[in-house]
Amino acid sequence: MRFEEFKRLYTTACKLRDEFAPQMGPWFRKDASQWPPVIGFGLPSDCRKVKLVTVALNPSNLEIEDGHIPKTNDVNIQWEKQRGYFKSGKKLYWFDRSEMVLKEACVGTYRASDLVHLDLSPQPTSDGFDGIYDKIYKEDTSSAELETARRFIRCSVEKILLPTLETLARDNDTLSIMIYGFIPKIPGQRLKGSHTMGDILGQEKNLFQNVEVDSGSGNITIAQGEFNPQHRWIDGYTALHDAHVVFLSQGPSSRRASDDDLRFVGRRLRELGWL
Repeated sequence: MRFEEFKRLYTTACKLRDEFAPQMGPWFRKDASQWPPVIGFGLPSDCRKVKLVTVALNPSNLEIEDGHIPKTNDVNIQWEKQRGYFKSGKKLYWFDRSEMVLKEACVGTYRASDLVHLDLSPQPTSDGFDGIYDKIYKEDTSSAELETARRFIRCSVEKILLPTLETLARDNDTLSIMIYGFIPKIPGQRLKGSHTMGDILGQEKNLFQNVEVDSGSGNITIAQGEFNPQHRWIDGYTALHDAHVVFLSQGPSSRRASDDDLRFVGRRLRELGWL
């Protein structure tokens, strides 16, 4: 990824944050309304191969509060820090849990291998999007605020996530994507994963095609599929037409997913040859 491309995406993400923040619930308006967006963790600055991109919902507030990502909105500093994220040597709790899957699947690690992480929303929040549909938030958040959150994440997917994935697929030969917290709905099965991921990705009918769900992955359901090249989100992103997508119903943030569960599903992915 070139700096000019990062700057364009970063500027767009800042504009989305500034537009939507005043309309959202207090869990977003607080400090998060000024926090810098994270376009990606470990973004490449050249054309080296990135063999896998992991995708989740949004960056944790701990990225800012623990100093992994500086609070400044300076695009030059963010370009440097987001590219070099995995070189810091600090303990990275979410990514350490993610690596339990990746190591067992024989994919590698974020620090030692060419792996990148992206999110549906690039914006860290003071709490998290994962709970915006749970009762605790529904009691304190208006329906208008919830709908604004939905629109914000959808805009982020269309204007930040998909262009970034296209860049990586085109320039860095990235054809494997793993999405945490979402399983596409197929006939005869319930939608699985986080409420928010399901509400954003699951409501986009026919976003994925040729979906196959594995029945032997234990407590974490896994599936594989492809982007539908005729979907309105994917139309025009020709490099993504060949991408292989793996889905996990739970990810490193899930309290229901134990370390053993994550390791088991990594071994299962290796057995299936899905990564």
